[in-house]
Amino acid sequence: MGTIAAAVAAGQEVPCVGPGGEAWTSDDREDQELAADRCLDCPALALCGAYASLAGERAGVWGGQVRESGPVRAHRKQGVRPKKRPAPGPCTCGCGVMTRGGWYVSGHDGVHLAALLAAVRRRELHVSHAIGALHGTPGLQAKLRQFLQ
Repeated sequence: MGTIAAAVAAGQEVPCVGPGGEAWTSDDREDQELAADRCLDCPALALCGAYASLAGERAGVWGGQVRESGPVRAHRKQGVRPKKRPAPGPCTCGCGVMTRGGWYVSGHDGVHLAALLAAVRRRELHVSHAIGALHGTPGLQAKLRQFLQ
């Protein structure tokens, strides 16, 4: 989808891209509900939902809707704000900027990963400590392990 790539390139937050993105394909209903809530702020919300309808997507969260093997179930009524959202906190990369909810400010996950990878390669940081610094982000931990092979 070109719109998602363009939004990411422009520095806009696309919640299904990056840490926590596994919630959009999770089998856990609570993860799906949280993912659908986070879609509401996405710059590609309408296009994503239209794509999913045209492509016949039957699973996952698309355009703020939870899709199951049956008919599409809209997540919420229009105009009602989500009840739960991850609490804002400091960005895990150490930049000091507050997140809107999650581990990283948009784009900082890759910066943090690159810094940890460089420290491991310079032997300033042990691999286990670098992986530990990526707590709560299994996707980034897997990428770090992949880059170190």
